[in-house]
Formats: sequence, C-alpha cells, structure tokens
Amino acid sequence: MKREVLFGILIILSISSILLVCVFPNALAGYSIANNSLSLAKTDFAFNEVIDGSFNLSLANESADSLLKAVIGSSTQTIKLVDFLNLAAQIPGYGAINFSCYPENCSYDYSAVGSGTSSMSVNGEKTLGFKITANEVPSINSLVFSISGNSPDTTCVGQSPIQIDLLNDNETDFEYNESGDWCYDLKPSECYDASASGEANISSSSMPLCEKVLMLKTDRLRLGAKVKKTGTSSGNLMMFVYNPEQSENPQSPDCDIAEPNSDYELKTCEMDYNISQAGYYFICIYDTSFDETYSIKMETSKKYCGKQGLPESLSDTEKKDFALYYQETGYKNLNKVIEFDAASLTSALQEYVGNYANCSGTKGCVIPFRISTTQQISVNATLNTSAGTTTKFYEVNKTAARVNMNYTVVPLSAANFTAPSATGNYSLKLYLGTPLIGTIPITVSNISSLKTQVQTEIINKKIKLQSFAAAISNLSSRYSSFSGNISSVLAGLGMAPNVLNASLISIDNSSTQANPDWASLKGELDALLIPDSLQTVKFQEIEIPVDSEKISPSLLSQLGAGEAEKTEQVMKNAIASWQNSNLVLKANVEGISAQVSGQNIGIITFFTLKITPLNDLQDVFFAVELPSGISAPSVSFDQNYSSYGKQELSNAIGFKFSSLSSGQTAAINFAILGLYNYIDLGFSASSAFSQLPGIVILSCGNKICEKNLGETTKTCPEDCKPIGLVVWIIIFVAAALGGGYYGLKWYYKTHYEKSLFKNPLDLNNIMSFIQTSQVHGLNEEEIRKKLKQAGWNSEQIDHAFSKNKAKKSPSASIKS
Repeated sequence: MKREVLFGILIILSISSILLVCVFPNALAGYSIANNSLSLAKTDFAFNEVIDGSFNLSLANESADSLLKAVIGSSTQTIKLVDFLNLAAQIPGYGAINFSCYPENCSYDYSAVGSGTSSMSVNGEKTLGFKITANEVPSINSLVFSISGNSPDTTCVGQSPIQIDLLNDNETDFEYNESGDWCYDLKPSECYDASASGEANISSSSMPLCEKVLMLKTDRLRLGAKVKKTGTSSGNLMMFVYNPEQSENPQSPDCDIAEPNSDYELKTCEMDYNISQAGYYFICIYDTSFDETYSIKMETSKKYCGKQGLPESLSDTEKKDFALYYQETGYKNLNKVIEFDAASLTSALQEYVGNYANCSGTKGCVIPFRISTTQQISVNATLNTSAGTTTKFYEVNKTAARVNMNYTVVPLSAANFTAPSATGNYSLKLYLGTPLIGTIPITVSNISSLKTQVQTEIINKKIKLQSFAAAISNLSSRYSSFSGNISSVLAGLGMAPNVLNASLISIDNSSTQANPDWASLKGELDALLIPDSLQTVKFQEIEIPVDSEKISPSLLSQLGAGEAEKTEQVMKNAIASWQNSNLVLKANVEGISAQVSGQNIGIITFFTLKITPLNDLQDVFFAVELPSGISAPSVSFDQNYSSYGKQELSNAIGFKFSSLSSGQTAAINFAILGLYNYIDLGFSASSAFSQLPGIVILSCGNKICEKNLGETTKTCPEDCKPIGLVVWIIIFVAAALGGGYYGLKWYYKTHYEKSLFKNPLDLNNIMSFIQTSQVHGLNEEEIRKKLKQAGWNSEQIDHAFSKNKAKKSPSASIKS
C-alpha cells in the first residue's frame, strides 16, 4: 500500500513540474552563480578605469530586462542582461557564450488581453496586436489598415497626425502627412534681436549669410529676410536651407525672394522641402550679382547663431546674427478614410512570427502594432495568413524576452563598469536584479590614474596623428609642386608627422618598460603637441583694385622700367592710371593653417595671380611686394617662369613680359609660408616709364640740347651750353611773365584746392576713383551719383573732373 501511495505522489509532483514549466514558464525563472566565482583581474584601479573580471553564470527563463548592477560607494551603474550578454560574446579570451531567448530574437513578447475587436477608436498612443494560432508557423499573405477621421483642422506640433509602427520596434512604417496651413507667423532665430540697427552686405553664393534656427518637422517652408537694395546692379536674392551634419544633399534647392527697394522690408519666398526630423538647421541668403548690391539687418549684441560662409557644423557660428525668417506648414488632420497596405512589410512580419514557437501552438503569438495620433480616429484592419483571415485585434501586454544559458564564465568588463573618480577604499557589490552576486574590496589611487591617463593619451595621440598625417598627405598630393615646401614649413614649426611619430613611439616604448616614471611620461605627452586638424580658408577669385599707395616705382625701376625722375607720388599716379587702362589683375587664395590646442597656426598660403591685358602690350613690368619679414628666396613657384622674365628682388618678386596679347591671361602660381591674403601684398604693373602718359625721361649725354624735353643748362649741362646776354634777357622777361602767370595760377590753385580739400589726399582719392570707374564702363552721371552718395559735394566733384580732363588733354603734362 505504501508503495502505491509513494508512486502516486511522484506522479503528481512530475505532472505539477511539467505544468509549471509549460503553463507558467516564469514561475521557475532565475539564475545561479557558481560558488565564489566572482573575481577581478586586479583590485587597484585608476580614476574611472573600467573594472575587469569574471563570474560563472547560469540562467533559466531570466528576464532579458533584468539589470546587472554594480554599487561602488554611493554610485550605481547598470546594464540590461541581454545587452551585457551580447557585448560579452564579442570580448576575446573567453569561451563561447551561448544563450537562447524566447522569442528567439530576444525582443519583447506580447500577449492578447480581452476578447478583441474589429474596430477601435484611438486618440493618443495605443499598442494593439493580432493573435495567431495555427498548427504550424503560418505564412503571412497581406495586412491592410483602414483609418477614418473627420477633423478639418491643421496640427502644428511638428509631427504627422497619424503614425503606425508595425511590430512596435520604434520604426515608423506609415504616417499621414498631407500639408496643412501655415503655422504661427514668420519668425527669426531665437538669437536675433529685431530692435538692433546694424546691417551687413549680402555676398555671393560662396560666402552666404546663414542663421541657425530650430525647425519643426514639415514638408513646406516660407523663408524671408529684412533686406534693402543699396547698389545699382541687377541681381537676385536667393535663400536656401542647409544642414552641415547631413552627409547627403545637405543643401535645399534655392528659392528666389522678391526684389527689395531702398528701404528695409521683409521679403519672402516659398519652397517644397521636407524637414524629416525636428531640430536645428541653417537658413542662408546670397546675392547672384557678386556686387554686394543688397544689405540685410544684422546685430552682434546677444547670443550668436549667425555665420558668414557655409557652416561646417551646427556649432559653427560667429559673433553676429542676421534678420533671416522662416515659417513651417503643419499637417492636415485626417478628414476622410485612408488605407495603409503593408504589402512591402510581409517579409518582416514572416520573420517576426518565425521567432515564436508558440505561433504553432495552442497559446498562439501576437503581432503587435502601435498607433500614435493627435486626433480622434477609427481603426480597422484585415490580416490574411495561411491559417485564415482575421479582422479582430486586441489590446496587449508587453513582457521582456526570457533568457536561458548553461553555466558560462562571462567577462565583467563587458558591462563597462568604472571605478570612482576619487581616491579611497571601496567595496564593489555586484547584483543581477535584486540578489547579490558577490562583494570584492577595491582601491582607487592616483598612481593608477596617472598610468591610465598616459596609456589613454598615447592611444588618443596616435589616432590624432594618423588623421593629421592623412590630411598633410592629401594636401601635398593636391599641391604636388609645393610638397617640399609644405614638409619644410612643418619641420620648422615642429609639426612634421614623421618627427611627431618618432617621439610618440619613444614615449610608448618607455611606457612598456619595467617601473616607468609615469609623471615624466605624462609631461612628455603634454609637451608633444599634435595638431587637431588642418583648416583651409579659400577666397573666391577676386579682382584686385589698383591701390596707388601700394605701387612701388623703385621696384619697377629695378626690373628695368627706367629711372623715375619725377616725384614718387606723380609716378605712382601715372602708373596707377596706366594699370587701370591696360590690365585686369585677379587672385585666387587658399590658406592652410593647423589647429593646435585651440590656436590657429598658419602653415602656407597658395596664390594664383591672373594678369589679363585689355590691349596688346609690349614690355610690361610687374612686381609683387611681399609681406614684411618674407624674403624673395623663401617664395616657391610651381615652375621657373623664365618665359615671364621672373626675377628675385630684395623684398619682392618681379616679372618682365616682353609682350602680352589682349584678352589672353598669364597665370602665376606661388606659395608663401604662413597665412596671408592678397591685401598683404603690393602689386605694381607698368610699361617702360618713358611710355607713361605725361612722364618725360631725359636723355642727357647725346650732345643734343633737347629743350622740348625739358633739358636745360641746369638739368642737362653736358648737352645745353650757356647762351648770350640778349637771349638771357629775353628768357628772363619771358620767365618773369610766365612766372607771374603761373604764380597767379599757383596761388589760385593752392588756395582754392585747400578750401575744397582739407586733406590733399582726398583729391587724389576722388581722381583715382573717377579713373577706375571710367575703366569699368561707368559714365560721368553714374560716377557723380556714387561720389555724392559717398558724401562729396558738387564743387569738389566738378574740380576733380576738371583735373582729370586736364590730365587727359594731349597738351597737359604732369608736373613734379
């Protein structure tokens, strides 16, 4: 009898165990740690050093969301169990870490709640699901949603009014995003102060004015700017959206805003452009005329979001803000019935149900979907599978996957738990969920911290040096003719990649020796400055205006243009006039600098000068005066330019062109060590001085007294001999009369001009402006208008025109 009772009890216990496992799988969930298996690779750590060690773990239906937790002092660090196991499987030096999940992909499990429905009203967010029960894993044939709403309004919250996330995996598979009305009003950047009175010229497309703004999700924009027209040229103002952190197509198409008048006004344009994610973007404006014909409101007094030129990142701003405006459309609420056919997602659904063994069991499995809406909608759906068609869906419960694993030694470093950032003795307590795995004392010390800092810094500097060396290699490849010069300047600045690498290898080798002096190595690393990056500053091709003050007659004389026998200012004016009438000089500039510990250090600047004659010319002398401290031998060229008659002068480089044909450009490429622009150079171009209008060069020594050229017994005694008394008297009387006349003329000229121009240079500046403007095709009326706009009165302008006309007269000459 006792045998039968005992046998019955064993049968009941066996059946109960089976029911617990099959019907209530979480009832036996848990984990086990092998005795005293928690160990650390060491117990002495540096500040914030990752704690390395291991423990022997087994799992039985443990929740994938259980937290592995390290408590050290007052700090707590956690990681989800499934994330820890996935990371542990990637760490070398340990055996295979084999664990399994239900569902197989370790994602969340869903169970249906209630009796289900074939139609549901939703407002807000709700997670629902289809329940599948079949004899085998079913084939997914189709899934179609039918959604209806009756709201005519526009939502302005920056998101689609209806979104469906099939499988609830945080990926939106369908959204209703029909454009609605404009939201809010045109608004400027949060940084811009509309009461400011500053202004800025609008440049070309290579240097647009940009402002960072916070945009909502939308697919239609209105852009605007407070602008006015300041010039006479005809151009177009274009605006666009720019995201420097978007690798593909970071810039939107342009939209053309209306032509402004001479007073500031808000001009706008509209564009179809999809802002797929709310966030910060730049809106930019530029002028197609290249003549700075327009101005825009600007301020520099507050928080800054502006940038001149295309920004390189969302944080790339300057101390300025521009009056750029924007406005988004919202999305229409649903006011009709729409369908979402998930035909393209059936393979994903098939893969999902394949992860569930219960899809072919009595319990069944659930295909979840999440609906998010900002309005009241009605939802219907039809799922067709090989097991049949259903229109019923359920509210669902979501639970974490369950994990199983036999005893396995797992690396603690996969959790990325770190030591505290203060010295002291601590206890490391490790938990999985609530139960304690084990406790181990650890020590945090300064020496370990210094060692870790050195080892980490060596790695960081190696990575930085590789990046810098690659940038230098790319630069040398682009400017192969100057590669030697680039290497030379880097060596001079202590930035040669090969030298930096040798120093870094030496420090690295020292760190691996027995008992290294970590403090000394830290000092060596701090002193080893490796550039963070190369910076390139490009200036678009620009026409260099003639600057008479930078013209050097003496340099041209050294090139063989002749001796300057007039005053320097007279020669400068004559040379400037000749250059304006005969040449157009343009420059391209690209400057390279290195960012080192927050400082910008100039490396080299590449120049391309383009000389285009307006007429056929013979014997043209051209000199480029170098920046202070730069000698001619230090300037490098991409070729010898012997055909251009290149010469090295003391502080300049010069060229003598035997001939230049009208319209045919002569280009010169050279590089200067350091960071410069074309304004740091001086440019002088001239014919032989004897050919300059109004300039006469004496030819003493030819035994002929050329009085028509101004030779006298004083200026050229070897050619002009003394003459008789009568002739002297005649000369004296003529000179007296002439002197009286010119004296009166001089008195009138001096006092009259002084009354008009307090500063004598003002007259020269106006005359140079008139000459330059005439060369560029402006008529007298246009020139007078620009001078009046600059503040000169009519009497000053009339006098300057009279002087210019006198200079152009065939009988006029330039007097010294």
